[in-house]
Amino acid sequence: MIARTTALAAAVALLCTPAHAAAQVVSKPVEEKNLVGGKQKLDPAKGYIYVHGPNRSMLMLIKTPDQEQVEAYEADWREELAKAKKRYPSKLANWKRDYDFAQRSNKKKLPEKPVEPTEENFSIGNIERRMVVVLGPQFVFSKSESDFSYLQEVEPGTYTIYGPVFYAPNGTAAGTCYCMGTVKFEVAAGQVTNLGDFPAMAWEELSDADRKANPSLADWQSKPVDYTLPASLTSFGGAPADLHAAGKINNFFGVLVGRMPPVPGVLGYNRDVVVNLKAEQGAAE
Repeated sequence: MIARTTALAAAVALLCTPAHAAAQVVSKPVEEKNLVGGKQKLDPAKGYIYVHGPNRSMLMLIKTPDQEQVEAYEADWREELAKAKKRYPSKLANWKRDYDFAQRSNKKKLPEKPVEPTEENFSIGNIERRMVVVLGPQFVFSKSESDFSYLQEVEPGTYTIYGPVFYAPNGTAAGTCYCMGTVKFEVAAGQVTNLGDFPAMAWEELSDADRKANPSLADWQSKPVDYTLPASLTSFGGAPADLHAAGKINNFFGVLVGRMPPVPGVLGYNRDVVVNLKAEQGAAE
C-alpha cells in the first residue's frame, strides 16, 4: 500500500505537490523539525494521520465527503451546467458550419453533433476526486536509515485507503488502487490516528505474494503492526486506526486495479465478494 521507492516514484515525486491543493478537502503535511522548532503546531480542531515504513513512499486516501462538501459540489455542478447550456448554441452553430463544409468537401468522416447538456447527462467528475489526501513521498515527518514516517493534518471524518497511488499536480495518477477491496477508518479531532506500518506490510504482501498468484494471503499479518509514535507526538494523544472493511470502490483515476490482502479480523474475501469480518464477529457476539 505504501509502495517501495521506484524509478516511477522518484520521477513523480519531483513533479508532485500536495494533492489537496486542487481538492475540496483540506489537508497539509507536518514535518517534525517544524513542529519541534515551533513553525508548525498541532491544531486540536483537526485530525492527524500518522504512518511509517522502511522506504520513502506514498499513500492515497479518499475522504467520505460531509454534508457541506456535498452541497459545495452540487453548487459547482449547477454552476457549470448553466455555463455549458449557455455555450451550447455557439457549439451547435460551429458544428453545423463544419458539418456542412465536410459534406460539400465529400469528406468521409463527418464531425459529430455536440450533445446538448442536460441534468441527466452533465457531469463535472466524481466528487471523490476532490476528496483526495496523499501522504508522501515528499514532506517526510522524520526519517532514519530504516524508517520514513509521515504526518498529515486532515479534516476529521472517514477515510478509505485507496492504495499506493502516485498523484501528479495535473490530476494524472499511476499505481494500484484497492478497488476490489480495502479498509476505512475514522479520524477524530484532537488526536493522531496511527496507521503504524500497516500500509507498508500490506503493500509488501501484495507485491511478494499476490503478484505470484498465491491464493492464500490470510496470514500476511504474521507480525504485529508497529504503532509506536515518536516522542514529539505522544503528548498530543494518539490511537491506532480502527480499521473496517470498506468494500469495493470505483477506479476514479484509471490506474491498475487490485485489492488489499485479507486483514485478519477485519477484511476477508469469498472469491471476489468482500467480507466484513468485524461486522460478522459483532453480529455473532
